[in-house]
Amino acid sequence: MSEPQTSRSELPIVPALVVSSLLGGLVALGLFGLWRFAMPGATTPAEQSAVAPAATMPSSGRAEFAEFLPPLTPQEQRLENALEKPIDCDFQDQPLTDVVAFFEKQASIRIVIDTEALQEEGIATDTPVTRTLRGLKLRSTLNLIVTPLQLAAIPKDEVLRVTTLAKAKETLQTRTYPVSDLCHIPGTNVGDFQSLMMLLETETSGPWQNRDGEGGNMTEFENTGSLSIQQSYEVHREILELLRTLRAAQKSNLNNASKSELQKWDEQRAAAASALLKRSAAPVKFVDVLRGLTSESERHIESSLDKSLSISFQDTPLTEVVGSFARQLGINVVIDNESLTEEGIATDTPVTLRLNQVTGRSALELLLRPLQLSAVIENEVLLVTTTQKENQRLVSHTYPVSDLIGPGEDYQSLIRMLETSTSGPWLQSHGEGGTMTELYTVGSLVVRQTPTVQKQVLNLLRQQREAQKRMQPPRSIDKSNRRSDKTIQPPQSGGGYFRTSMSSETSAGNRMELSRWR
Repeated sequence: MSEPQTSRSELPIVPALVVSSLLGGLVALGLFGLWRFAMPGATTPAEQSAVAPAATMPSSGRAEFAEFLPPLTPQEQRLENALEKPIDCDFQDQPLTDVVAFFEKQASIRIVIDTEALQEEGIATDTPVTRTLRGLKLRSTLNLIVTPLQLAAIPKDEVLRVTTLAKAKETLQTRTYPVSDLCHIPGTNVGDFQSLMMLLETETSGPWQNRDGEGGNMTEFENTGSLSIQQSYEVHREILELLRTLRAAQKSNLNNASKSELQKWDEQRAAAASALLKRSAAPVKFVDVLRGLTSESERHIESSLDKSLSISFQDTPLTEVVGSFARQLGINVVIDNESLTEEGIATDTPVTLRLNQVTGRSALELLLRPLQLSAVIENEVLLVTTTQKENQRLVSHTYPVSDLIGPGEDYQSLIRMLETSTSGPWLQSHGEGGTMTELYTVGSLVVRQTPTVQKQVLNLLRQQREAQKRMQPPRSIDKSNRRSDKTIQPPQSGGGYFRTSMSSETSAGNRMELSRWR
């Protein structure tokens, strides 16, 4: 069989096409090169689509959770770590400059005295310091030394700066706190940022521009689920610890239970509340109080005060009595010399007291009350101060109370009961004193009060839980008489945000009206 014949006229066609394409490409490339040479800043549409997303669009991946932004630099983190490490000191009339040099060497960090600020306040850098402390964190040790001198030690510009209290309060820094997890209204896709803002302003020391007319500021940005806060270093520490306790309390929020559990709770409150507290699906063990800024040393002091001891003093100077308590209980006890001097109470006041096998807590009460003194846990020591000074010292505690509130979220009744059944004083009822704010998205109350009143609040809440266990369930429920709406009236004093006209249908996604009052 003969092979197929190919016409001669067909042979040049393919090479001709290849040559034509190459020539066309060379011409186009030459023109493109001339255009780019004439317009060096120009880009093609393809280049724009390839470059622009990488330059302008954020990453779609979810970043790791951060308590605040920007994160600490390595040097700032090193300072914070050093402040948390224990240290011993023994100073007897040593100049402040030598004390600072000692801590700088022991902690291997840079500490700078703000000489200009101290001079403005008339505080000498060679002010004598006398203090003996063992096993406390560097942060607590510095506070016990510099605070009586009206000074503060704060991280600033990646060094630890010793400055005046006034200058420390004026030194503001801005942080962004992601808080959408604390503001989410259960059963909806809505966030209530105003309630959290009110809580932070009310239950921290401040000052705040919105509340006090001076100090820091706070702004919400719902698009990113965050709060932007400008405040001093110490108030930022308060905010961070308060947010931590709220997140811990959120795990005990029983109002996140299923609808069937809530219905059972509503119909037979006592038994259902008890069952919810013990349900196996609970994420954590229920806790009745969460305290911020509490160290292991402070918890050790609390437990030591419950130890029994015997004492016998006859015209013994107060300083020696305090030293005896410190040795028997195995804790650091410090006398607030400045406060006692202001009240005209001598540290060598003679003490006569005999007690046998009583707790350290009761013994201190019997010893100090007649002298108008009190003992409070502060900066990892038991601080003996005046009763007046103790009444001015407010601390914030978070109390998960969803088991007492129930799905009706009647926080106001609980708040009124706590205000009227504790010694106070309370700002809302008496025009001065402590404050109490609910955060219904977390099922908790945050109370800012003296340590003494905080104990009263905790004991009263525990009594209510005991009473709830013994509460008889109602025989019948007349659902026709239930009010679906409730209005929470604003307090007569103070300022902030409150919720009004909260319908029972809110959980279905209806919008909650937020108002502002002053």
